[in-house]
Amino acid sequence: MAEDAARPTPEDLKDLLAKIREESGLPAIAVAAMRDGVLLALGAVGVRKMGSPATVTASDKFHTGSCTKAMTATLIAMFVESGKLAWEKTLADIFPERAAKMNEHYQKVTLEALLHHRSGSRANAGFNSPKQPLVTQRLAYLDSVVNNAPEFKAGDYHYSNAGYIMLGAVLERVTGQPWETIIQQRLFRPLGMKSAGFGPPSRPNHLDQPWGHVLKDGKFQSRYSDNPAGLGPAGTVHCAMADYMKFADFHASLGKRPPGLLNADSFATLHRPPAGASYAKGWGTGKRTWAKGRILSHSGSNTMNLFVVWIAPEINFSVAAATNAVGEKTDAVLDKVIGELVRKYAG
Repeated sequence: MAEDAARPTPEDLKDLLAKIREESGLPAIAVAAMRDGVLLALGAVGVRKMGSPATVTASDKFHTGSCTKAMTATLIAMFVESGKLAWEKTLADIFPERAAKMNEHYQKVTLEALLHHRSGSRANAGFNSPKQPLVTQRLAYLDSVVNNAPEFKAGDYHYSNAGYIMLGAVLERVTGQPWETIIQQRLFRPLGMKSAGFGPPSRPNHLDQPWGHVLKDGKFQSRYSDNPAGLGPAGTVHCAMADYMKFADFHASLGKRPPGLLNADSFATLHRPPAGASYAKGWGTGKRTWAKGRILSHSGSNTMNLFVVWIAPEINFSVAAATNAVGEKTDAVLDKVIGELVRKYAG
């Protein structure tokens, strides 16, 4: 309790965000910045749904889209560390009863190839039986991919939601539980991410959380929808910004905050891309002067929301921005917000 009392109150960034929102016309913008496990800034401005007076708050939940992938990769690392999986395990190893029907290429695909988007898998595909249990859906989805020829050349980088859905099926195979249960038990609860959930942040026909929006005829129009639930491991998580920063800080601190969940060697593997490449396991990578070296980054969208995160492990710094809309300039707006926060807090 004394430690919490000593922590500074996060700076409220409403004034900065209000100006950017006014210029961009976005429904809402939310941001957070953290360093050394301390939340430096937090803010949200705008409305939960265009045409409604319901305003967003700093504790509102925003959809993270493909920023979910780093969470799925982290779960894989946990099971590798415990000896229940191995990076070089193949789909044929993990699903031996399905190996005979697998395309020869997919029999040899490893977990590492799936995590690096180098399995040859297509980017997206539909779910044919959405009323079935999620574990059943993902197994059927895996079959629909691996029983056919790969769409791309083995070893080449092609961003693939399909690969991460199959990783969800892998986790379900080794645990006997749905991916949604696994991530709550192994990540959300240990990290204290109490607001984290799946699908649209709001309840149907309610304005208790932000709705997504699309740009149509020059105006943002609200949508209550999401990716199919079966796509979860590739991109259905939502949570409050402050809670998401706990996950970001877990990576920024290389597992020091909180300790005991994953060791530094596992983080090194998660953050290291193949030779000559930039995409690691659930993270894009690069280098920045302000970060004093490497950065991890990702963006995520379900076509109605956008989320962006940047992490600088060398300086224990993380920053994230979100909006409940997608349009032709949405990426540029969040990039501007991220840039402002980096200049203000990363130095």
